[in-house]
Amino acid sequence: MKSMEAFFKSEDCLPKNKKIFVSDRFVDQNEQVLLWEIAAITEEKNAMVRQESASQMEYYAKLCVECVVFPDLKDKKLWQSYDASKPEDALRKMLYMGEYMTLIQEIRSLNGFEKRAFALKEKAKN
Repeated sequence: MKSMEAFFKSEDCLPKNKKIFVSDRFVDQNEQVLLWEIAAITEEKNAMVRQESASQMEYYAKLCVECVVFPDLKDKKLWQSYDASKPEDALRKMLYMGEYMTLIQEIRSLNGFEKRAFALKEKAKN
């Protein structure tokens, strides 16, 4: 039996936010490592991010800013503390290269890119 209602918009159409480890350099007052929180975005939002980006590097930086819930990368005080003029620049100054790649990988995974890559790899094997 087909149920069109399964395709109707609902509040939980995106995956739940995910807390991830990005770096051990950011700790709270009790010296506990702070986890980052990321969220999935719709393809509509992704298309807007892609359209605003002149390169793949800029796209990934903007994608991170859109998907990171905590810390709030859009907080002007945060990015000004890194002498950055926009959130994407602050993010690149905040993180070491490996940390940045971890963040991108986690965002890609939450947004379904890893599943797609795996499916394409399996298809290529057959």
